[in-house]
Amino acid sequence: MRTGNQRMSESRTTSAPHTIFITYHLPIDDEPGAFRPWVEARLLREAGHRVTVITSAVHYMTGKFVGPGRGWCREEVRDSIRILRVWTVADYRTSFYRRVLNYAIFVLLSVVAALVRVREHVDWVFAATDPVLVTPLVLLVSTLKRAPVVLDERDLSPDTAIALGIMRPGLATRLVFGMQQFLRRHAFAVLAATPGIKRRLAAYGHSPDQIHVLLNGDPYLEAKQSADPPATVREYRSRFRCLVAYAGTLGQANDVEVIIRAAARLKERDDIGFLIAGTGERLNEYRELASAMGIRNLAFLGAMSRDDSRATLAACDLCVSALPADPFFQGTLPSKLFDYLGSGMPVVFGGEGDSAELLEESGAGIVVPALDDRRMSEALARLADDDSMRKQMSQSGRDWYVRHINVASCGQILRRAFLAQHL
Repeated sequence: MRTGNQRMSESRTTSAPHTIFITYHLPIDDEPGAFRPWVEARLLREAGHRVTVITSAVHYMTGKFVGPGRGWCREEVRDSIRILRVWTVADYRTSFYRRVLNYAIFVLLSVVAALVRVREHVDWVFAATDPVLVTPLVLLVSTLKRAPVVLDERDLSPDTAIALGIMRPGLATRLVFGMQQFLRRHAFAVLAATPGIKRRLAAYGHSPDQIHVLLNGDPYLEAKQSADPPATVREYRSRFRCLVAYAGTLGQANDVEVIIRAAARLKERDDIGFLIAGTGERLNEYRELASAMGIRNLAFLGAMSRDDSRATLAACDLCVSALPADPFFQGTLPSKLFDYLGSGMPVVFGGEGDSAELLEESGAGIVVPALDDRRMSEALARLADDDSMRKQMSQSGRDWYVRHINVASCGQILRRAFLAQHL
């Protein structure tokens, strides 16, 4: 990474710095999916930046086109943020080769969009590090625009792929790691989504002073109004005294199976219902597991917009989350945990590491060992039966969230990643 003095000699002071934000996905409030990119774009705007986002026109979860217009680059303005959505392949999850083609097209058209559709001066390139094929895109745009890079490390590559068994250590992973390390060394600063990511980057030789932890909470949560929950949620609310919710992806990085097995241990409890909101490559597998175990008090809600997800959480009594037992995931802090705390939901968490420490620090939940569906079911039953404990944990979680996840504190972290005089 370049030093602050080197960057200072290259800086060009403007009253409103212009930042290109390269992020493959950009779900907004009325869409399902990870909200971090949209939060970051809004924080940049509030910090005084003119923000141009280059993103995919295909929603990463649904595989469908989003945004107005047609053609290779769809343009819109949301909340004074300019969004350029480049054409990519729909339903790209259907095969590995279609996925690679999708990312390759995104990289190519994003470069074209940066050159053809962004003619004005650019002060910064802010870029997510996933998917890994964006590495040459970020470097090329930074070079052509002669603008320094601030990286957003949401998910370490290839570390996560190895931990999930998607990739095996070898030539390919060494190549990916080398690419990512080169990009990190090129960057002026890095935003890390978790303390665990910062620890790993420091272990890889990057200066801790240039790594800033911006947690995956939504600082705009207070300003949002929850709509009425979906019909299935209302129906479950009328049937069960206590509703337990999981809201998140149904892929390899979350252990939803242990949640279903814990629900199976409580399937004779006619006062406890379970709701699983989200989608992913393991959705059908989980549905089949729940059916095979004869669980009748559990409903799969599918992909939800952020608005519907908030309304669903508001209608529930407690939440649950679990991570795989691999030591790599000890450095993981799922965004759903912050959604839970921000919504005032007590949490039962299966796993250890940063997520467990967060719940212990906040006093917002119960931690059980990874893979232990018996201990998880006991913790869920305990909270379901103890209104006073749920109320206390709810208040503790909300208090922690208000203190740590707000526009002022998150904006300050973002400012530290950029030069103060540009903000």
